[in-house]
Amino acid sequence: MFSKNLVLNRADILRENAEAVFAACDAAHGRWAKLLGVRAILHPRLKLQEFLAIYSITQEFITATEKVYIFILI
Repeated sequence: MFSKNLVLNRADILRENAEAVFAACDAAHGRWAKLLGVRAILHPRLKLQEFLAIYSITQEFITATEKVYIFILI
């Protein structure tokens, strides 16, 4: 009986951790989007290299947070 409760508790903890990581990633995406939105007026004035740098950083950020979340699910 103790072993079954321990397994259930561990599963609950893992599920809660996964939900917390997902929520943190989702919040980070939201904040990044908000930051980009605030800077939207400046984007047309950027040189192509500067814009591509922001684009590249954004893609890296999205990829990294998605990898973290996928790792948690596995």
